Amino acid sequence: MKRTREVLHYKHPEDRPDLSGCTYFDGEDNGEEQRRRKLQQENREFLMKQMEEKKWKQDFEKKQDQMFDQQRLHFAKLQNQAAESYMQNQRDMTKAAMQTNVQINSYKNDFENKNKKDEQQQDRQENTWATQTRQNYVDTSNMNKYYLPQ
Repeated sequence: MKRTREVLHYKHPEDRPDLSGCTYFDGEDNGEEQRRRKLQQENREFLMKQMEEKKWKQDFEKKQDQMFDQQRLHFAKLQNQAAESYMQNQRDMTKAAMQTNVQINSYKNDFENKNKKDEQQQDRQENTWATQTRQNYVDTSNMNKYYLPQ
């Protein structure tokens, strides 16, 4: 039997769990814990990057929506202004047309009244002439003047 040398600073072999004649076995994975932690850290970094990208995308979409809303509101405001301007022009034109129609009717009525008065005056003159002429023919003294020899 072969004797090993005993050293004072060595503990008894039962008290030393890491004591073995072999430190590495074929197929043994001594770096598993490090790889697992490294993989967890990479996954954590990847997920954090994805969350940041998602947040950035949401912020970007929110800004785009706000810009679109501002643009839409601006165009709606312009459209409302144009519609109001159109309606105001319509009201102004309608009012001007009504005033023009009133003026034309006034001129027409004045013209018709003048023509009516002129016709009435002419009728009066004709009636006066007819009456005078009839009186001349009815008055026998005047007839003698015209038809009897003198």
